[in-house]
Amino acid sequence: SKLRFAFKMYDINDDKKLDVHEIEKIIVGIYDFTGQKDRSGSLKPSEVAKSMLRKHDKDDSGFLTEDEFLDSIA
Repeated sequence: SKLRFAFKMYDINDDKKLDVHEIEKIIVGIYDFTGQKDRSGSLKPSEVAKSMLRKHDKDDSGFLTEDEFLDSIA
């Protein structure tokens, strides 16, 4: 699927999980694609990435697995 492809594309070190920096790159990509100009405060990509990780990291590993990533998007 396209989402699995996105996971693999952003899993830069190919460790089968996304860390907060890799998630931040996804957020920046989404902002660039959608034309999101305001990236301050709660919309700061690093803050959105941390929030996404806190909310969707079901096993508290500090990373999102592919399944956790797909669940977070669905």
